[in-house]
Amino acid sequence: MRSNLYYIRARQLVMIEDLILFKMIKEFERVVLTENLNGTPFVKGDVGTVVMIHNNGKGYEVEFFAADGSTLGVETVEGTQVISAKHVKKVLHIID
Repeated sequence: MRSNLYYIRARQLVMIEDLILFKMIKEFERVVLTENLNGTPFVKGDVGTVVMIHNNGKGYEVEFFAADGSTLGVETVEGTQVISAKHVKKVLHIID
């Protein structure tokens, strides 16, 4: 009986770890800023692409692009400052 409980608990831990890894933003994935980046022109809602992952998702290098595809900048952000664009169901638009 005890070994079955351990197996269930161990399996739950594995499932939790798999879920965390599954939810981690991946390299080359589009992300959306959740807050303004102080000292930069990038603000909440701006969309960028992850070009490097730091410390298993605790931070990212994000490249931001203009509408014509040219690079506007690359910034280091904390994992809490971005969310996957997969979770945002809104139309992208340009504001001057």
